[in-house]
Amino acid sequence: MNYAMILVAEEGDKLVGYLSAKGGVFLRARHKVHVVVEILQFFTRKGVGTALFLELEKWADRTDAHRLELTVMAHNDIALALYKKMGFVIEGTSKDSRLVDDRYVDEYYMAKMLSGLRSGWEFSIGEECLGG
Repeated sequence: MNYAMILVAEEGDKLVGYLSAKGGVFLRARHKVHVVVEILQFFTRKGVGTALFLELEKWADRTDAHRLELTVMAHNDIALALYKKMGFVIEGTSKDSRLVDDRYVDEYYMAKMLSGLRSGWEFSIGEECLGG
């Protein structure tokens, strides 16, 4: 089963950040969830990222997720600090993975293992179950 969700952080009517999570499609990768996070620079170090990740873990706990994974540009110290604080570890480096301002930059692969095996699927209102 394929599963996904998006969390948004707003201040007033302004979108200040989001976190998306998409579970594995194929049988041997169903336990993995790929995470993408973006937070406006002005709102970093203000608890937005922590709040998004805490909600992600609540969602992941209701799925068969065993592994959360993400990538981050190696020079993004603020994001690295957040991910490490939330329990992610660097598993490897992808050299020249992104092209930013006409310059190649490295990217870290990071992951966090969740405890135990889970069974069954359960979703709350606002979360979407895709495919089957």
